[in-house]
Amino acid sequence: MLLNLFTNFLNIIYMDKKEIWKIVIKVAIYALTLVGAALGISAMTSCSTSRDVTVKGKAVIVTNDTTIIDHGRVFNYNYTYKR
Repeated sequence: MLLNLFTNFLNIIYMDKKEIWKIVIKVAIYALTLVGAALGISAMTSCSTSRDVTVKGKAVIVTNDTTIIDHGRVFNYNYTYKR
C-alpha cells in the first residue's frame, strides 16, 4: 500500500506540463461552478414576498346593462273609448 502511494506520487511529479495544466483548468472550472451555484442559490433565497395586504378606500363599480328592444313587430290594438 505504501509502495502504491509512492508510485502515484512519482507519477504526479513526472507528468507533462500539458497534463498538469489540464488538471488545473478542470479544477478551476469545478471551483467556479461551485461558487456560481452558491451565488445563484443565495440570490434566489434572498428575495422575499409578502402576502399580507391591507387596503382602505373607496371603490367605484361601473356596470353595463344591455337591453334589446325589437321594433320589427306591428301591434294592432283595437281600443274602444267610452264617452
